[in-house]
Amino acid sequence: MKKAIAALLMISLTASVLAGCGEKKTQTEAVTSGSDTEKSTSEAADQEAKSDETVEINYLTYRSQADRHPEKLIAEFEKQNPGIKVKYQVVKNIDEYLKAQQVRMLSGTDIDVTTVRPESIDDYVEAGYLMDLTGNEYLNNYKEGMLDKITKDGKVYGIADAINLIGVYYNKTMFEENGIKVPETYQEFIDACNTFKEKGIYSMANGCKDGWPINFDIYTYMHDLIVKDPEIFEKANRGEISYTDQIFTDAFKKIDDFYNAGYIHPDSMSFTGDDAVSLFVSQQIPMLCQGEWQATVFDDAQLEFELGVFAIPVESTDETVIPVSVGSYNVGISSTKHPEEVNKFLEFMSSTEGASIIANQMKSFSPVKGVELEGDSAMNLFNPFLDKKSVDFFYSSQNAQDNSEFDKLLQEMFLDVITPEELAQRLADSRDRSAS
Repeated sequence: MKKAIAALLMISLTASVLAGCGEKKTQTEAVTSGSDTEKSTSEAADQEAKSDETVEINYLTYRSQADRHPEKLIAEFEKQNPGIKVKYQVVKNIDEYLKAQQVRMLSGTDIDVTTVRPESIDDYVEAGYLMDLTGNEYLNNYKEGMLDKITKDGKVYGIADAINLIGVYYNKTMFEENGIKVPETYQEFIDACNTFKEKGIYSMANGCKDGWPINFDIYTYMHDLIVKDPEIFEKANRGEISYTDQIFTDAFKKIDDFYNAGYIHPDSMSFTGDDAVSLFVSQQIPMLCQGEWQATVFDDAQLEFELGVFAIPVESTDETVIPVSVGSYNVGISSTKHPEEVNKFLEFMSSTEGASIIANQMKSFSPVKGVELEGDSAMNLFNPFLDKKSVDFFYSSQNAQDNSEFDKLLQEMFLDVITPEELAQRLADSRDRSAS
C-alpha cells in the first residue's frame, strides 16, 4: 500500500501521457467545470427544485479540447434519473488533472466517479481506491479486449471510455507533387523521408518543448518493439528484462540516428505540440505522426490540401500492425457514499444510448458494441484500421514513471547531452529506483 501511494504521488510529478485519452496531450488552460468553476449541467435550472431526496455525485474527468465537455451525457442521464444530480469538473491540463485526482482520492472525499489513465490503474487498484464492478451486466456491452487492462485478478474495476489509434497523417498534395508513393513498408517510409530531404523539405516536426509529443516522430521504433513482443514493456515493468538489454539499446540507437538524419525539423526542440500541428496545416511539413484525436482539429482547420493517413511502418515486418489502445477508463471510487448512484451512472455510460452520446460529442471511437460515429470527419480515415491486427500503445504499456523519464532522456539525447547507451542506463536506473 505504501508503495502504491508513493507511486501515485510520483505520477503527479512525472505525468506524461496521455493521453487521451489514450491521449497523451497537454494544454495550458486552467481547471474548468462547465461554463464556470464547477456546476452540474442542469444545476442552474434545478437548484431551487432540489429536494432532500436528491443524491449528488461528483464526476472528475479530463478533456484536451474545450468543447468536449460531458454536458449532453449528464443532461440525458439526469433526465432519466431525476433523483440523481451529477456535479462534474473537467481539467484540461493532464499534469493538473493527475494531481487533483490523487489529492481527492487520497482524501477520500468529494469524488465519486473519475477518469483514469491505463498507467495509473495498477497503483489505484493496489491502493484500494476503485470500486469492484465485477458481475454487472452492462460490462457485457463492451467489445472483446476493451476491459482487459482494467481487469485485475479476475475483478473488473472500470469501463472503457474510448478507443484510440495512432497513424501518420500525410499531405496527399505534397506527396503527389514530389512523386512520392504513400509508404506501406518501413523502407518505403525511409525512402519518402530521403526524397523530401533531397528536395529541401523536412518530413516531420516534433513538439519536444511539451515533452509528450517527442514519442510520436520516433514511434515507428518503439512500435516495432511491441510488435515483436507485445509483453515487452510489462516485462520491463516487472524487472524481468532491463532497458540496458540489447533489444532496447538497438532501438534507442535507431531513434537517435533517425532524429539526426535530417528528416525532422531542426527547431523541434523549441516547438510545442501545437507548433508541429501548425507546420503540418500550413504545408511546411508533409507528415505528422499522431492519434485519431487530432482529426477533429483538422476538421476545423479548413485544410487547403487533401488529407490522408497511413499505418505506422515497422522494420521487423511488412505486415500492417496498428497501435490501438483504450486511452482512459471511467471508474467508481470505493470510498463513495453513493455506490448505487455511481453504478447507475456507469451503466448509462455503457449503454448504447450513453456510449453514442460520448462517441459523437467527444468525437471518439466507442468501445461499446454497435456504436458508430455519425457525420463526416477526418476520423473516418482511421476506419480501415479498426479491423487490422493491433498492439497496445507502447507508452500505455510502459510504467508511467518510466515513460515520463524516457521523454526527458530523449530530449537530452537529441541535444547530444547523452548517448543512446547512457539513455538506456539511466532509464534502467530509474526503473530500479521506482521498483525498490
